[in-house]
Amino acid sequence: MTLITDVQNAPGKQILNVFLEQQTDNIRILLPPQANASLYDAWNIDVVTGSLNTHPSLDKALNKVDTLIITHSNFLSDLRKGYINLLYSALGTGVKYIIYVSSILTGNSSCIPAQENVETETAIRNSGIVYTILRRNILMEQMPIFIGNPLSSGKILFPGGNGRISFTSSDAIARVVTYFIRHKPKVSATYKISSAISYSFTDIANILSAISEMPICYSPVERSFFRKSLLTDSIPPTWTDRIVSVAKSIEMNEFDVPDFTLFRLLERAKKEQEKISKRSLSYWLGREQERVHTGKNKNLSDYLKEVYLS
Repeated sequence: MTLITDVQNAPGKQILNVFLEQQTDNIRILLPPQANASLYDAWNIDVVTGSLNTHPSLDKALNKVDTLIITHSNFLSDLRKGYINLLYSALGTGVKYIIYVSSILTGNSSCIPAQENVETETAIRNSGIVYTILRRNILMEQMPIFIGNPLSSGKILFPGGNGRISFTSSDAIARVVTYFIRHKPKVSATYKISSAISYSFTDIANILSAISEMPICYSPVERSFFRKSLLTDSIPPTWTDRIVSVAKSIEMNEFDVPDFTLFRLLERAKKEQEKISKRSLSYWLGREQERVHTGKNKNLSDYLKEVYLS
């Protein structure tokens, strides 16, 4: 049995989608109490309602689970206590393998969520359970949080300076996670999940200009202005602090981490899926709609078109 801890947000939602697409058996999800569990009735998955801070619900969620996929995002909330609760329950119920979606940033980063992720990684290592830590870069899906809708104003106002980001996507992470689920390693390891290409906010503005056929410019602003704008938009102060800390790390170029590990992992997953698809009659009959997705990684232009022009 495999438990996914959060399927309502990226990247957990896409991980579940890929599991369902690949008809993976023995999937369980943990939903918060306020979620509508009936939305998942159509699929052959177990649903447990609870939170990371409730031990009885965690014990129930982890019952007979051998693989734990920790997908909760701490972008806006400090989840360290919940992660510790989860690890204690995992040890008590006999979990054998953990996949943790962490942050690309390590060491003395100014990014608050990344600092917390480092502590969680340490706790996972100390648990003694075999793990795969996926240190992801900023998700393309998070772009609107930073730049809003520049098509309405013609401007990107963000305190990113000349910082660059090697974006990744939820779909890429999902393909990597499902690959490791099929090939559960016997040795713990940590991987960078980051694009081989990095982008500045000027690059993003230029891409948006090209695909929208309207002029978009990037105007760097002070972090104090950005903070005030968030608070003016009724963003809670604790959320604002976390978002601004990410902006500071971007400006300091901490997310400029181009890497080919993701490409290599996706190529492995692609070749495996091609082998699987070739075993099916539909492949040989040329029924394109039934072919298995081979894991093509979206680029930034693809994603911006989907979000801002669809």
